Amino acid sequence: MFVRKRTSKKAKKGYTWTVYIDYEDSYGVKQRYTKGGFQEKSEALNHGIEKQQELKQGVEIKLKDKTFSEVYLEYMDVEGKFKYTHNTMITYDSIYVNHIKDGIGNAKMRNLSYKALQEYFNGICDEGMGTTTGIKRIFCVTFKYALRVGYINSNPMLMVTVRGKENKRKQDDIITFEQLEEMVKILCTVDEKKRNYVPFTHYSFCIFLYLSYFLGTRKAETLAITKQDVDFENNTISINKQLVYHGFKKEEYYCTDKMKTKSSRAILPMCDKLKEILQKWYKKNPYDLLCCDEYGDYIVPTDCCRLCKESAKKIGIDFHPHSLRHTYISNLVLSGVDVKTVSELARHSNTSTTLDIYAQTTFEKKQEAINCTFNAYLDTKSNKKVTNLKNDILN
Repeated sequence: MFVRKRTSKKAKKGYTWTVYIDYEDSYGVKQRYTKGGFQEKSEALNHGIEKQQELKQGVEIKLKDKTFSEVYLEYMDVEGKFKYTHNTMITYDSIYVNHIKDGIGNAKMRNLSYKALQEYFNGICDEGMGTTTGIKRIFCVTFKYALRVGYINSNPMLMVTVRGKENKRKQDDIITFEQLEEMVKILCTVDEKKRNYVPFTHYSFCIFLYLSYFLGTRKAETLAITKQDVDFENNTISINKQLVYHGFKKEEYYCTDKMKTKSSRAILPMCDKLKEILQKWYKKNPYDLLCCDEYGDYIVPTDCCRLCKESAKKIGIDFHPHSLRHTYISNLVLSGVDVKTVSELARHSNTSTTLDIYAQTTFEKKQEAINCTFNAYLDTKSNKKVTNLKNDILN
């Protein structure tokens, strides 16, 4: 241990004292503890003696001056890259760079109290709820890691409330089967400019739509399904991998068995309509990959989504690939399937996500029931008096 005098313009004497302690952590790695700002040399020495005693008692000095960004990046390197899929890592990195890195990311972890964090999230409440929730998720995993390694003594994120603008789903977020068929018809329409030729990939895009609609699979999962995953005898399809494509060229795409969550891996029942479609597709597609180009290689997800959106726009639909997953869940709910079964079929990691969609869908069903019931009731001839009374009140 040693102390050193350091010049300080803010100090009355023009200098302060800093104590330095060199030690080895529990892994045998050399570390240095520093603490400055002492007005007297004796204060620095006394503080150093106390810390040395802690070391002798086996108490490791934690590095409590790390910034949030430093701890987050450390967490992703130590745990995150083994825990999350490539696509999730890309999403986390995007949120971190756009909303955290150049701002609150520079704050010291020890200074991020409940009050500071709540004020921060209050200040970004004009963002969409999806964005604020994503930011909170990064803060939660980082603080849990910091608590595990001893950088902090408590987790203030447990008390933080997040707000944001609700992204209300539009009515056309639910795709009817008739609308899906219209999109398929447009995708398979002969292009006269290309000598009456429908590209093989367009048929693959149609299969992508059907698989997503009847299985509720996520985009990366749908694009990874192979013929080996399909069991016509038992009418099932195994979801066991996903396509990794973010940030890569087409020739660099690959499939991984590392799924979004443990619940993502499942064997799903296959309905008769999808079975019929796939059996016909097998006669046209000689490759193992269900959604592929004319050479049997992976299709480019952005191309698939772009053409599907264009076909949907022609029939007045604001389409997004995830709409088909939402449609799948909503169709199950409207058919009277219980929440637990819906959650298992949707492969949600917890039922809260299912309940959100379940509550929304059932409310829309109740709203429709009320409108149909009372509109029909008030339109009957036997209720002219009620209608006349209503007009008198409104006028």
